[in-house]
Amino acid sequence: MKQIDIAIDPQCKEPRILIPQHPSKYVDALEQRGYDQIRLTGLNALGVRYLNGGEGDEFILDVDSDARFLLSYYVRLEDIVALGRSEVHRVYLAGGCFEFSAFVDSERVRARVGVYRESTFAPPYDGTVDMPTREYLALWRGIAMALVRVAEKAD
Repeated sequence: MKQIDIAIDPQCKEPRILIPQHPSKYVDALEQRGYDQIRLTGLNALGVRYLNGGEGDEFILDVDSDARFLLSYYVRLEDIVALGRSEVHRVYLAGGCFEFSAFVDSERVRARVGVYRESTFAPPYDGTVDMPTREYLALWRGIAMALVRVAEKAD
C-alpha cells in the first residue's frame, strides 16, 4: 500500500479549491490508486499535543476513514470564512483520537490540534495556537489540494 505525505503549510498560496464531487468520490479514487495512509507532517507549527503531554510533528491517518473528514472540514471552513461567521469548528480523526478544534472568526483562529480524548474545548478557547485566519485557511487548502491532486492524478 501507499502513503500520501502532506506537509502542513500556513503559507500555502493555493486559491480556494473547488471540490465538485462528494468527498467520498475522492476517497474511492485514492483507494483505487492503492493509497491507504495519509502522513501529516509539520504539525509542530500547530502545537500538537498528545495524551502523555508530549508534542509531535507528524500523525498517520487512514485514507478510508479520514480523507473524507479532512475534505469536508476544509469545505466547511471555507464557508465559515466566506460568510464572515465566528464559530467553533471541529473534526475528529483516527477513530476520534486526533482532533482539530478551532474557534474561527474573520481575523484570527485559536486552535488546538492533537490527541485530546474526553476533554473540552470551550471559552476562552484554550487553543494551542493563535494564528491569522488566512494562514489557518491556507494550511487547510494545502491539505485539501494534496488529496484532490493525488485522487485526480492520471495513472
